[in-house]
Amino acid sequence: PAPAPAAAPAAAPAAAPEAAPAPAENPFKPSDVGKRVTVQGYGMGTLRFVGPHAKDGKPRCGVELDEPKGLNNGTAGGHTYFTCPDKHGVLADPRLITLAGAAPAAAPAPAPAPAAAPAPAPAPAPAPAPAA
Repeated sequence: PAPAPAAAPAAAPAAAPEAAPAPAENPFKPSDVGKRVTVQGYGMGTLRFVGPHAKDGKPRCGVELDEPKGLNNGTAGGHTYFTCPDKHGVLADPRLITLAGAAPAAAPAPAPAPAAAPAPAPAPAPAPAPAA
């Protein structure tokens, strides 16, 4: 008799596609629009937009700068986020922005050093041996 044909190797199960990580949360809220802010590398301005980037969905803040040091007029990549004079607008990652008068976000303070442990109590003296 002819040998039986070899079975094809079993296919490995397809890996499930990984879900895209959720965008980081924006620490600024729409209620912050109109507040004075400082943008790292650009200077002072007024918060004009809080929300996701139109193309990649990442959190962004739009700021109208006090001086013409910006990159746009509130329109970036063909999408209008807010309006302001030319070169007064910047659309930035919220991590580059602090509310005016607020301390910049800092690393958490180190935990206080533990108090010194009390010295151990002296060991009790051994009991005298019974008399013979």
